[in-house]
Parts: sequence; structure tokens; C-alpha cells
Amino acid sequence: MHGHRGCVCRTTLWMGWTVIAVALSGAWAQAAVFTPADVQARTLDNGVRVVVREAHEAPIVALDVYVRFGSALETDETNGVAHTIEHLVFQGMSGSRVGRLPRLIESLGGRVTAETSRDHTHFAVALSPDGLEEAATQLAVAIRNPETDPTIVARERNIIAHELAQQADNPVLQLQELSYRLGFTKHGYRLSPGGTRDSLANLSRADIQRAHDAYYTGPNTAVIVVGDVDTDEAFRVVSAAFGSFPATLPPPRPNMDEPRRMTRKVAPPVERATTRHFLMLGFPAPGVASAKDDVCPMDVLMAALGEGRGSRFQRRIVGERKLADEMLTIYLTQRDPGAFYVWAVTPADGADAAVSAVLEEIADIRAKGLPAEELDRAKRQILGSFAVQSETYMDQAATLGFYESIGGFEFALEYEDRVSAVTSADIQRVASTYLDPELYTLVQVRPKAAH
Repeated sequence: MHGHRGCVCRTTLWMGWTVIAVALSGAWAQAAVFTPADVQARTLDNGVRVVVREAHEAPIVALDVYVRFGSALETDETNGVAHTIEHLVFQGMSGSRVGRLPRLIESLGGRVTAETSRDHTHFAVALSPDGLEEAATQLAVAIRNPETDPTIVARERNIIAHELAQQADNPVLQLQELSYRLGFTKHGYRLSPGGTRDSLANLSRADIQRAHDAYYTGPNTAVIVVGDVDTDEAFRVVSAAFGSFPATLPPPRPNMDEPRRMTRKVAPPVERATTRHFLMLGFPAPGVASAKDDVCPMDVLMAALGEGRGSRFQRRIVGERKLADEMLTIYLTQRDPGAFYVWAVTPADGADAAVSAVLEEIADIRAKGLPAEELDRAKRQILGSFAVQSETYMDQAATLGFYESIGGFEFALEYEDRVSAVTSADIQRVASTYLDPELYTLVQVRPKAAH
């Protein structure tokens, strides 16, 4: 999994896709990389941050809105409120017909998607340029006026509960959520973006309204426009649509920096009806706000260890030693210090040997760094992944908005140069700083014992 972007839960409605698919086919799919001259930014009087990239290779515009509110700013009691608001925004403005927003975007020949993560809530529209002004207007209205009718709230809570049940069947997601719970004791990163059945059931209309009033404000919002539109016109459209957002500042962020696990933590294994053993090792990892210079070396280290057949874990632990059937590494860049995960599938009795092998490889890199061949392969892997994830106008808006929501879109413009500049010494430094073989979290899903 590539480290620079990602999401945990997503509500998606595909609209008018024929026009977009045709426009995106062909040579344009090989998209150009970002350059600083391509991207312009302004801050509206009410604090809304606007980022625009004008491009004319295809007759499409991507309009993305990032609100810096996710589960990291929730409590155990309100866990899931950001996700609930995301769903209710899709139902349009209060007093309107259910599902007003997606129908409006569909009528303009576009599509609308949304996601909730730990750091943000993200709404995205893609459509032809002639529908941009109307789409921006209606999206802003819906975001400011989520549907809060009790019947609709109850229905959406049931939908979210169904989503959570589906995610519980995915061993990677299940282990990742268990790892966050084990690794973070105070920070809101311990909370799932989807919430829990109990927290969702106890959310009141007042809880939802309070969270929306507190976080859906101008200074807490970023609007990204990428595609076939004049830059000045894009700023005008966004200003007209989002300029009425309240200028109040969001509540101060809690100062709960948890960059280190000071003791080893091993959770009791979860038993499931499976023939294989799933495990996830967790280590602390850098965040953009406090350790920006460590982010790209950690991305490269992630690729060197666990991305693709040429990665070290795949070659040595899966291929040569056959201690695991599958392995991957996961590092999602976040605002605050987060986590670096090693996920593995082993034979039923092979978990201990696989864990030992992972820790041996980490210790080797801490001591020696990476050989030039492995470093070059990992950097190519990361740069290729970044290019693919920034290929279309929709991808580019998501990339710019992702970074703007956790620290500043400028990081996207610097990303390729930062990765290219990573050295073996950088890899050794971040491995030594974050991946301590004596201090880690371990969660496991193992075959249910026979009775």
C-alpha cells in the first residue's frame, strides 16, 4: 500500500460516468507530474483555503472539498459522528428530498464521492466544466446543511453499521483497527473513522449538530479545483459558493502526541474460522506536522520492505525462507505521528517464526541501511505509485487536497524531489528512530481452536 494517501471508509455514487470515461481514455491517462507553477492558492476572507490547478488536456473539472474533521477529533462517546455527517451531507439540505445532492450532480452529468478518515472528511465531484458553478453552489449548500431528520439519521446509522460489518470480514482492516486501538491510548487515532455499533447507536441529533457547527467552518475547509477551467474563474466560483461559510475557528486540537510505544504490547489473538494465521506488527511512524523530513524516507522504507515481489520481505521471508504466504507493509501519511504496519499471512503454526524474521530484517536495516540496488528499486516503486495516484484530474485534486488537509498542498509539489533525494543514511535514520525491534505492537487473527 502506498503511503501518501488512503482512506478507511467511502460512500460512492457514480453519476454520468460515460462522458467522463470517454474523456479520460487514451493518452491523457499518462498524466504529467505537478510543478509549482501549475498550482495557485488563495485564502478567502472567511478562511476557506482554495487551491486551483488549471489544465486543459481533457474537458473535465474535479471539485474537491476537505474538512479537517475525522475520528482523530472525536471521543469514545462521539466516535462515528464525522462519518455520520458525511452520509447526511449526501442527503442534501434540511427539508429537501432525500438524496438531493447526488441527483443534482447526476443532472449535471457528473459523479460525487465522499470519504471519512482519521484526519478529514472529503467530498469530491467530477463533471464537465459547464456544470462547475452549479455543482459548487449545490455542494456548498449540502455541506452546510446536512439532513438531520431523525428518520434519515436512523437509516444512515443502519447503513454505516452494515458497512462496519463488511469491514469486520476483511482481516487487513480488522487487524489495522485492532493495532490502532493497541498502539494509541490517548490520541484520537485510536478511534475508527467508521465508529462502532454502540457509539453510533448513542449519537444524538444534538451531538451531530454540535460537531457540524464546530468543525464545518471556513478556516477548517479547503476547496480544490483541478481541470479544464480558467484559474481566476475557479477562484470566483469557489468564493461565491463557499464565501458564506462561518469564519469561526474550530476548537483547538488536543495535544496528544504519541510518537513512541515505550513498552512492547501484544494483544490476545482473535480466533476466527480460518485455516491461516493473520498478524500485524505495528511501529510508530512520522507525521507531517512534526516530522515532515521523515515522511518520504519512511515511504521509501515501506516500499523496500514490503511492496512488490522485489521487496525484502517478499524475497527473503516469503520466497526464500517460506515463513509467510503473503506480506505487505502499510504506512499512511497523517497529520500527527501515526503507525507503520507489517501485515503477514502465515501457516497456522508459523506466526512466531514470521515475526522473528521481520524483526531480524528490520535490525539489519537499522545497522546497515539499504544497499543501492534496493534503495533505487524502492524509490522507483514509490515514484511510480505517486504518478499513478495523481494520474487524472480527480486523482490530482485528491492528492492536493489530502496534503492540504494535513499540512499544506505544497508537500505534493515537493514529493517527487523529496523521494528522489532519499539516501541510505536517511533510511537507516528513520528505521533507527521508529522501528525498534524491542518495542512494537502485535495483533493476530488465528484459526479457531477445535473443541
